[in-house]
Amino acid sequence: MRVNSDPSLKNYVAQIVGRNMGKAYGCLIEAKDPQAVEQYAKWIKTCETSSFGEPGIYAPLTKMPEATANKIIRSILQDKDSSQNLKSLTQKNGPFAVTNLIRSPLVGFKAFRDIYGKLLDDKQVIGKVFFRKGESGVEVSGLSSNSWSMGPVPIDKADVADAKRANCRACDFYAYAISHNQKAPQFRIYWSVDRKNKAIEELRKFLNEQYKTIIESESRFGRW
Repeated sequence: MRVNSDPSLKNYVAQIVGRNMGKAYGCLIEAKDPQAVEQYAKWIKTCETSSFGEPGIYAPLTKMPEATANKIIRSILQDKDSSQNLKSLTQKNGPFAVTNLIRSPLVGFKAFRDIYGKLLDDKQVIGKVFFRKGESGVEVSGLSSNSWSMGPVPIDKADVADAKRANCRACDFYAYAISHNQKAPQFRIYWSVDRKNKAIEELRKFLNEQYKTIIESESRFGRW
């Protein structure tokens, strides 16, 4: 079977390649190869989107001086020519793309947390929250938007009465991604603005102060 004929197989292959490339660059950096850091910085900016689910591609950052790693992180997440420009990546691939970044070694670096913190300040309206009955009869909500992707999610029973049609802001989208961590505060895009704003600040604090908890939980399960 050709890899290009099966998207799931292509993603799997990309993640395997990404994991092994991450290990290889990590070994070269630990061995003090004079070109390894520069080569890694160029490679990581060109990784396919399907590789982002493999957190091992960021592991080499932990093998180099923190200042160097922070510089590379700013480049890969903010440069317009980078395949991992954080804002465009989220728009194209939904909150789970960002969730994968939060579950990676990136979370341990101040550059990543600072960049992400600015996204939590973005009040741009990106779409409308919709409500409907799911296939199982459960009330679900999701995002109706021309450029941002997010599928329907069940509405908590305790929230059904209070759930209202509302705007979804970019900051809501990014906050929702953080909330996927089991120990993170909850967040729902259909909450009231006041409730969401309060939850965003709780999630910001969680990211900045409890990032070691994320690192421990993810690395413990062998995801890095």
